[in-house]
Amino acid sequence: MQNEHKASRTFFMKAYKVAEMGNFDYAIEMYLEGLRISPDVVPEGHAALRDVSIKRKMAGGKGPGLKDKMSRKGGKTPLDEMLHSEYLLAKDPDNLTYAVKMLKAAVKGSFFPAAKWVAQLASEALMQADNPSMNYLRDVRDAYSNMRMYDEAYKLAAFMASMRPDDAKLADEMKFYAAHATMERGKYDGEGDFRKSIQDKDEQDALHKSDASVKTIDYKIESLQKARADFEKKPEEQGIRIKLAKALGEIDTPETFEELTELLEDWYKTSSDFTYKRLQGELTIQYYKNRLKEARKLAAAQPEDVELKVQADKVLTKLAEVELEHYRLCSENYPTDLKIKYSYGTRLLLSGEFDAAIPLLQQARKDPSLKINAMSKIGICFFRKGWYNDAADVFMEAMKEYEKSEDELGKELRYNYAKSCELNNKKEEALSYYRRIAQIDFNYKDVRDRIEDLLKETSQS
Repeated sequence: MQNEHKASRTFFMKAYKVAEMGNFDYAIEMYLEGLRISPDVVPEGHAALRDVSIKRKMAGGKGPGLKDKMSRKGGKTPLDEMLHSEYLLAKDPDNLTYAVKMLKAAVKGSFFPAAKWVAQLASEALMQADNPSMNYLRDVRDAYSNMRMYDEAYKLAAFMASMRPDDAKLADEMKFYAAHATMERGKYDGEGDFRKSIQDKDEQDALHKSDASVKTIDYKIESLQKARADFEKKPEEQGIRIKLAKALGEIDTPETFEELTELLEDWYKTSSDFTYKRLQGELTIQYYKNRLKEARKLAAAQPEDVELKVQADKVLTKLAEVELEHYRLCSENYPTDLKIKYSYGTRLLLSGEFDAAIPLLQQARKDPSLKINAMSKIGICFFRKGWYNDAADVFMEAMKEYEKSEDELGKELRYNYAKSCELNNKKEEALSYYRRIAQIDFNYKDVRDRIEDLLKETSQS
């Protein structure tokens, strides 16, 4: 897989360079060669090819002739069909016949990143047309449905129904997709699944540069292309290497994540410069944070699907492992950095390694900006170990130094102090502090239940 990605990137880089010189036809050939190797690459593949095709048209490039249409028909596989249609679309970027044929082949071959990308391209063009083809609208709608993108399928179904308001069949189809969209909503909205957010919709939208937010996505792609070109010129320069790794991280796809990981590992091995290892950890953490956000969103959208919840938990576990290892390495390489000690101690606490966490957090509290938060976590460590007296002492010390009793940290310190007292059989003291919290925030955690239980206990004793 890594070798395939390297091979396709070689073609994409060559395509980018020759396109910069105005040799658009050769650039199209190079992009298609790269896509034959890696057909799922959207930012540097399909979207970049689309950008070249538009520039070619603006420069006066002609559409495909009969020879073009016949000479590339060689294969029978879905990949052959997809690339043949994409070649014709590149020569005639406004031709929806080629876009729909490409979409059908992409779905048939399970090239879903490419399918989602060209589906959006065709969908937007059809909905903006003066007299859109109902057959093409149906083809795109059905493609979305086959990919379980019911929200997008519903939008097209509603558009079709609005074109023919007296058509009962279209009205029924709209209701059908509306029901499915309701069940699936959340999977493909705003910040939905990452393969859509970057590989598909954003990279398609990058072609339409009038919108400010779209320019941001377009900028990411152009930044990556420029970073690659700079790296090819000066591959040993650290600043250029870091720029390339960060640009790959901005694209945020499995392919670019795999590439940046490989690059940073190689640079670290050959230089022993921890700067590369630290950056790898930071980018890896961000990558899994993004995956966790998506996994949780999917699970929330379909609460009846237990497997989605399991998958979200797996991503959370992976993120915790990545963070723990990252801060362990940083702590070893930056032994005097108190912020790193605090971060490492916090991850050790979350993983249940309380004895290892406490000394780090005790050192971190020497930093005035970290002091109260570090003390809070030290108290939690003692509490989780069952050392309730020590936990209460630390929480009380932190409360005396922290004047904001009504903010979240202030309430948390008081709650944890009260809970430590309660489990240490200091019921009256616990009740007193639970009451203070209730007077500030009546709905805070389980304060009401704890107050009522303690009132019953004290009245019976």
